[in-house]
Amino acid sequence: MLREAGDICVQLLARLGFDTKTAAPEATAPAWAHPGLWATVRMKGGEVAARFGEIHPDLRRDHDLDGWTVAYGEVDLSSLPAAATRTARPLPKTPGTARDLSLAVPRGIHAAEIRDVLQASAACLEGDVALGEGDGGEPPVEVVEEYHPEDGSLAAGTRSVLFRLHYRAAGRTIRDDEADACHEKIVAALLAAFEEDHRGPLRRR
Repeated sequence: MLREAGDICVQLLARLGFDTKTAAPEATAPAWAHPGLWATVRMKGGEVAARFGEIHPDLRRDHDLDGWTVAYGEVDLSSLPAAATRTARPLPKTPGTARDLSLAVPRGIHAAEIRDVLQASAACLEGDVALGEGDGGEPPVEVVEEYHPEDGSLAAGTRSVLFRLHYRAAGRTIRDDEADACHEKIVAALLAAFEEDHRGPLRRR
């Protein structure tokens, strides 16, 4: 749950236009945080943009939440630099397409980390087909949702994360077979990158 709370903060800040990453906690924990079970989200320059973690046991008792594990995250809007002024951009003249990727992700691997590896893996593509913005301006790789199935289909400590990858061809309409081939190549590179990871490999669902 701690990791999921951090991913939500990172995704929220990404929607606001900020590139961030999870990091170690500060020296003093917030009053709401369980000691040792909280962390921060920092800007690339090191500034703290958000804090997240499990709620302190005393706070859980005060609110009749004993027996529950409660995660909390807060974004410090006052610490954020002014976002770059958004300018209008021309709409694509040809449509792109998208492919979804559902993964079983072990605890300890952030969705944002997987997103970054997917984008880096696109360097293996050849020709004029590449990851690109969606037709509605979506980022090339979106984290669509995270959830914990209750049907026992996943091992303990594993969650399901759904990604959406957007593909475009330069100056023309991309064909379905091209998008499929590029998608499989990127997914293969992603799975290989985590195959020997000590936190556990990723599994396609």
